[in-house]
Amino acid sequence: MQVFCFHLQRKDSFSQRFKESLINSATHLHISVLSSRRRQILDVAPLRLWFVSSIDTAHLCKSGRLHFISVSLRSTGMRHQRRKP
Repeated sequence: MQVFCFHLQRKDSFSQRFKESLINSATHLHISVLSSRRRQILDVAPLRLWFVSSIDTAHLCKSGRLHFISVSLRSTGMRHQRRKP
C-alpha cells in the first residue's frame, strides 16, 4: 500500500504513466459495469412491461372498459380459434 501511495504522489514519468493506467482501468471497469447493468435492464424490460400491462388489462376488463392490449389479446385469441380445424 505504501508503494502505491508513493507512486501517486510522485511527479516523474513512470508515476504519471502509473496514474494514467490506473485511471484508465477504473474507467474501463466502470463503463463495463454500467454496460452490463444496462443489458440486464433491457433484458428484463419487455417482461416487466408485459406483467404491468397484464395487471392493468385484468383491472380494466373487470371494470368493463376496453384497453388496447385486451382488445389485441381478444382478437389474437379469435384468430387462433378460427385456425383450429
